[in-house]
Amino acid sequence: MEKFRVRKFNRTVSVMNGTGVLLVDLDNRYTYGVHFARSAQGNNQFNAYPMKLAAKPFCDFINTYYREYQHLFLKYTNLPHVPDGGLCPFPKGEYWVKDAYIDSSVVPVVVPEGLWRCTTDLVDTVTGELVARGSIRIPTMRGTLFLNALVFVLFVFFTQKRCDGMMKVILDFDRWEFINGTSVFSMDSVRVRKFNRTMSVLNGTGTLLIDLDDKYEYGFSFARSALGNNQYNAYPMKLAQKPICEFMRTYYREYQHMFLKFTNLPFIPEEGLCPFPKGNYWVKDAFVDSSVIPIVVPEGFWKATPELRIIETDAFIATSCTGQHTMRSSIALLATIAIAVFYLDPSAGLMKVIVDFDRWEHINGSDIFNVEKLRVRKFNRTLSVLNGTGELLIDLTDKYEYGLSFARSAQGNNQYDAYPMKLASRPFCDFIKTHYHDYQHLFLNFTNLPFVPDGGLCPFPKGEYWVKDAYIDSSVIPIVVPEGFWRCTTELRIIETGEIVARGEMYVKLTKEYV
Repeated sequence: MEKFRVRKFNRTVSVMNGTGVLLVDLDNRYTYGVHFARSAQGNNQFNAYPMKLAAKPFCDFINTYYREYQHLFLKYTNLPHVPDGGLCPFPKGEYWVKDAYIDSSVVPVVVPEGLWRCTTDLVDTVTGELVARGSIRIPTMRGTLFLNALVFVLFVFFTQKRCDGMMKVILDFDRWEFINGTSVFSMDSVRVRKFNRTMSVLNGTGTLLIDLDDKYEYGFSFARSALGNNQYNAYPMKLAQKPICEFMRTYYREYQHMFLKFTNLPFIPEEGLCPFPKGNYWVKDAFVDSSVIPIVVPEGFWKATPELRIIETDAFIATSCTGQHTMRSSIALLATIAIAVFYLDPSAGLMKVIVDFDRWEHINGSDIFNVEKLRVRKFNRTLSVLNGTGELLIDLTDKYEYGLSFARSAQGNNQYDAYPMKLASRPFCDFIKTHYHDYQHLFLNFTNLPFVPDGGLCPFPKGEYWVKDAYIDSSVIPIVVPEGFWRCTTELRIIETGEIVARGEMYVKLTKEYV
């Protein structure tokens, strides 16, 4: 691996280059694993981090982690593509890597800053001998070509699977309190009991005494006691009140697979269920699936308070409470779902994100885009919108690649610092088939841009496209994104030459407020 080097690509990015030789075929005679260490000060004093990827047979590793994340690195190297059926053994040969870097957009913002060391070990299972070890340091990177290519995948996997590894979240029921609403619910026989040494479960039978329809609305709020001393502080997130049938059609339906196995609550189809029928409902050994809760959620005792109210009079008719080594509630299982939904939808709650357009700048690419008539205007006191007509002068195909990068100015003084997340450049049709297709419901009602079906759309057709009163739906922005002025830079480049043929910049202001 003597020809393997890290070099500076530009002011902010270092890349990996070189050629290495794998001298033997690698099969399940070997195991491969990864562990991590962090130096907060960057002084080479590394402390082991409490997560790792446990060693597993090499072909298993290739057919899972490598295969699932190979799209992140195959464009930089001639390492082999692994099909769905797997690849074993991994073939010996000469492998090169050119201008490879880690796609920072897949690393959650909660991963702490510092210098990281990722160490990979290849072990002969017959003799137990450590036959190869490599390491990668971020932002300083070292190691062997093949092992480091795998480390790219591993670091991504490590940061995406936050509940895997040596640390995990454990969520346990503590108690159930029914506060009011006996005219709507009878919950006298619902109990929390110890299931085993580490887990408590919910059991019992309750009666819903009336049909619930959109005459009522239902929502959740959360509070936390860090010391478990019953001194609860309201947490700045919630599931806002919404009509009960809408609640059932969205949150209940989307997460019913998590609780229907514990209860006889009704299955809700895609079209919804309204009214929710009265009747006797039982629950048996129900627990919260902790795997859906990010590792960053703070420890402590949690209280979830669901409230049912009459929309017309705004009167509370049912409130109750479950505590978890982590709720006030009406239907016990809905409280369980809401905990999960609350953590999966972090932008809903007492605090919300507001994203407002500031301006749009077209830097180059007038032979491809004509956007001179695009304008940002004030729509009302708190919202700016995008209006105008633009023209795409050529069909866009996979001859081009398209990506976005972000920078932030905390003070709004035009001093922007590159942010360690982006949408990495990818072939244009691939970009349209994935990111555009997944989020088109957010913008197609403002514009005549084409609808992209599941099969994709290639080429993207030239033509005149208008936008009217377009704004950013702030609900898709996680609450952890910091406030400030943001710059989003879009780049269209020719893949063959690497030439940037069009660039534009959108400036927005991000603020947060309580609701």
